[in-house]
Amino acid sequence: MPMKFAILLDAGFLKRKLASSDNPMVADQVVEFTNKLIERDELKGCQLHRIYYYYAPPMEGKMRKPLTGGSNKSLYDFSTSPVYRSNKP
Repeated sequence: MPMKFAILLDAGFLKRKLASSDNPMVADQVVEFTNKLIERDELKGCQLHRIYYYYAPPMEGKMRKPLTGGSNKSLYDFSTSPVYRSNKP
C-alpha cells in the first residue's frame, strides 16, 4: 500500500507568491502550483490523500508585535497595516 500525503495550501501565502496588484490570483494558477507539488520526486510512488485550502482572516486589533515585542505601552494596530487592508474581504 503506497504512503499517502496531504497538501495544505495557505491562500494568503499563495496570493503573495502567485499574484500581483496587476494580475490577481486565479484558480488555474493554484491548480498548476498544486500539480507541480504532486510531481516532485520526493512524492513519487505516494498517493495524494487530500488537498486542504484555507484562508484565515487577517489579524486585527492592537497588541505587541509578536516578533519584535516591546512594552505594553508600545502597541501596534494591526488593522492599520497594508497587509490587513489588502486582505480584508
